[in-house]
Amino acid sequence: MSSPELPVTRKVLRWAREVSGFSVEEVATKLEQVSKRITAETVESWEDEDGEALPRLTALRKLAQLYKRPMAVFFLNEPPWETPPPKNFRLLAMGEARPLSPDMILAVRSARRLHELAEEVSDELGYDLRAELPQVDVSSKPAELAAKERQRLGASFEEQFKFQDAYKALWYWRDLVESAGCFVFQLPFPVEDARAFSEYFDEGPFVVLSTKDEPVGRIFSLFHEYAHLLLRIGGICPDFTGNYIRSFEGRVERFCNAFAAHFLVPTAELDAAAQRLPEPKSEAGLVSLSYRFSVSKHVILLRFLDLGWVDEGFYRQKKREWAQKKPPKKGARGPSQDVKSVSQRGRRFVSLIIEAADRGLIAPPMVHEGLGVRTTYLTDIRAQLTA
Repeated sequence: MSSPELPVTRKVLRWAREVSGFSVEEVATKLEQVSKRITAETVESWEDEDGEALPRLTALRKLAQLYKRPMAVFFLNEPPWETPPPKNFRLLAMGEARPLSPDMILAVRSARRLHELAEEVSDELGYDLRAELPQVDVSSKPAELAAKERQRLGASFEEQFKFQDAYKALWYWRDLVESAGCFVFQLPFPVEDARAFSEYFDEGPFVVLSTKDEPVGRIFSLFHEYAHLLLRIGGICPDFTGNYIRSFEGRVERFCNAFAAHFLVPTAELDAAAQRLPEPKSEAGLVSLSYRFSVSKHVILLRFLDLGWVDEGFYRQKKREWAQKKPPKKGARGPSQDVKSVSQRGRRFVSLIIEAADRGLIAPPMVHEGLGVRTTYLTDIRAQLTA
């Protein structure tokens, strides 16, 4: 015996689908496991004010799971108000019209929820999350600003040059940015959608990196987004190698790219390192320098181009060569739950949750939501914070 149709609000169903980034065809495909009779026309009928059918309990549960919403939201009279996604610099700076994927939209929602939790927990702890970041504009000189920020943050060339592992380098830079009052999250979203995104708040501005990206790519994106925070202009940002249209947004992206490049690969240090190599422009030379600075070969090549050490033809040729090479396959086994929790949320955020839990200021459900794992992992997570 099938369950009865439920008196949900049709326009809320449509709103939930649209803000989650799904087409009616995609939803119908996802619901095939519920019933083969559910088609795109069925989904449209559910959402149409003049439609005859409504979803049954099993289908509604699946919709709630798909849209990452509580079932109760579908019974509201009107769609709830939500802050729109951050400014899409991919669209504005590069002229691309492709909409954001559901995974990208979910990452934005997840990061915002983590920020809300950080505010709630810090209030309980009596802490001030205000970040001490200078405010700049795009007329600033990226190289000079990068040098000042390296000094202000305490960035060490000695530390930077001794890393043998890009993941350890990423942790060093994440901790440094978080020490300035920011949060740095890592969430799964496609790099085809964006390399990273950020949102500025006076209290707890955050950067979000894609776990789908290589660690050296995340390092560059971290400081690209940090520049966005200095500008007080958060957004969803494209691949840094793209060609930007002439617009204010394109100018912002070029500024943030230049800041990140000068922060990670200052000219004097690059010149000194390049002079020690017999052929710095060769593949081996570019690889050596990329390891030296813990950035990608592309960042080194871009710095060479900016400095006039290579011409546009050489740059494009190398780009084509690298584009033809397939990236190495990653292992199927993922990290343990405690490692994943700290990796995704960052030490600053996790430390807030752990301290509030230890002091009995937040209940286990909030601990679980904040850490993304069961409370049985608390001991392991504490160990990760000091690893």
